[in-house]
Amino acid sequence: MTDERIEKTKSAIESAGNIPADRKAELLDLLSKLKPAIAKVSQTHHEDARSIARLVEASAKLMIRAQTKRELNSFPLRRS
Repeated sequence: MTDERIEKTKSAIESAGNIPADRKAELLDLLSKLKPAIAKVSQTHHEDARSIARLVEASAKLMIRAQTKRELNSFPLRRS
C-alpha cells in the first residue's frame, strides 16, 4: 500500500506540467530518499508508514495545486 502511494505521488509530480524541471528533480530526489525510509518504518510500524505515505501524497497534491493557482493568478484579466 505505501509503495503504491509513493509511486502514485511520483507519477503525479512527473506529469505535473506546471512544476519547473529543477523543482521536479528536487522533489523526485526527496521522494526517492523517503521511499526506503518508509519501507523500513513499515516493517515495525505499518500504520505509521501508511500515515506518512498518505501525508506525502496529500502534500504533493497541495503543492501541485498551489503552483497551478499561482500560474492562473499571474494571467492578466481581460475586461470587455
